[in-house]
Amino acid sequence: MAGEREQPAEPLTLRRVAASHAAARVVVSASFEVAAGEIVGLAGPNGCGKSTLLRTVAGLHPCERGEVVLPRSRTPAGVARVALVPQGYAQSFWPWASLRSGIALAASGSGRGWYRSAAARAQSLRAELALDLDLGLRPYQCSGGMLQQAALLRALAAFASGPEVLLADEPFSALDVDVARRARAALRRFVRERGVRALVVLHDVESLVETCDRVLVIDGKPWSTDGASEGVSTARMVLNARLGSRRPDGDADAAAPTTSSFGDAMARVLGAGPHP
Repeated sequence: MAGEREQPAEPLTLRRVAASHAAARVVVSASFEVAAGEIVGLAGPNGCGKSTLLRTVAGLHPCERGEVVLPRSRTPAGVARVALVPQGYAQSFWPWASLRSGIALAASGSGRGWYRSAAARAQSLRAELALDLDLGLRPYQCSGGMLQQAALLRALAAFASGPEVLLADEPFSALDVDVARRARAALRRFVRERGVRALVVLHDVESLVETCDRVLVIDGKPWSTDGASEGVSTARMVLNARLGSRRPDGDADAAAPTTSSFGDAMARVLGAGPHP
């Protein structure tokens, strides 16, 4: 109706979500929201359940308790557009297809011209994100960093209108310093301009500060017990910190300073030095 206010974009919501990783016997329990246009980072020691939590949100791992509430999509189907950058990106491409074909074939679409449209979208996004990547190459011709860029590009190009929820597991770990910095800045612009809800697993403090609006730090001891269940470790959220500016691209709206509690928690949980 004319004059009717547009409803605010719904967040990605986790309500007391619990998921376990059988190999390490780790149970993760979490409650938080990711707003439209926000990048939330997941940090914590190896084996604490970050990837398990990410896969649970993606629907690839069972949610044992609680619920994951995806935002209602504005598409006719009403299903949220969720894209994933997996940790095992190197094994996620068809060896016989070019990167362009692999990205286009993984895209959502139907009808005549969907493949050509997806391939063109990937090429356009490659230029927009300033990725150092030749889409005509096949996976065996690419380095790990090139395949990681392709995995990020595939996730962002998966839908004609872009993803509504982006889940990324260490998306910059194999990139050179300069390439990673450009990719982080480009991802922030993409998320903000398109109202994407992004949940990203990252390890190092620099990537967290330069990429995220907020960081959730998970504390867990994967190889010990919590005293309640033999052989099971419980990981818990110990920090929900909003990060600030001094980013390389000079975001004007990132004015709040990085909290000292964030640096302290990272030093304690990840074993890193104090962050200034």
